[in-house]
Amino acid sequence: MEYKDDDYLTTQQVAEKFSIHPQTVYRRRNAMEKFPQFKSGIFMNGRRFRYKEIRDFMQFVNTPEYKQELKKRQSLIK
Repeated sequence: MEYKDDDYLTTQQVAEKFSIHPQTVYRRRNAMEKFPQFKSGIFMNGRRFRYKEIRDFMQFVNTPEYKQELKKRQSLIK
């Protein structure tokens, strides 16, 4: 099924769309919360995601820039 950028997906729909386990969706949500550009896509305390942000984040998560940025943000939190 095709989604529009402003569609809101449940955790299960995200898992099906990106072929990942629902538990992985929760891990991705926690990572998304650390990035201001993606945090705006989380709704209802992480039970809904805006398609545009989750799609962009899932593409970003497999890049070396993501790992560098995540390490930097985690070190700032500590």
